[in-house]
Amino acid sequence: MTERFIIDDAGTLIDMQTRNTYDYVSDVCPLLNRYDAILKTKNETIKFHVDGYNNVIDTIKESLANERTEIGKSVLRQLLEAIQ
Repeated sequence: MTERFIIDDAGTLIDMQTRNTYDYVSDVCPLLNRYDAILKTKNETIKFHVDGYNNVIDTIKESLANERTEIGKSVLRQLLEAIQ
């Protein structure tokens, strides 16, 4: 399998499929910076959802520890099993 992009001796990036050429500084750097910003935003979103999930799990575990009835404990255990 051949590489899609190569860099020639002058430092020009060449797309081997389309034969388009790109200057690293003016074309590639802004694109990489944009993708970096997108990835940072997605990582923050993922972290937000993981933290929320962990908070829900901790709340259910705390409720399980404080529950007094066997039926309540059973329901909370089933809930934990279902979402983990």
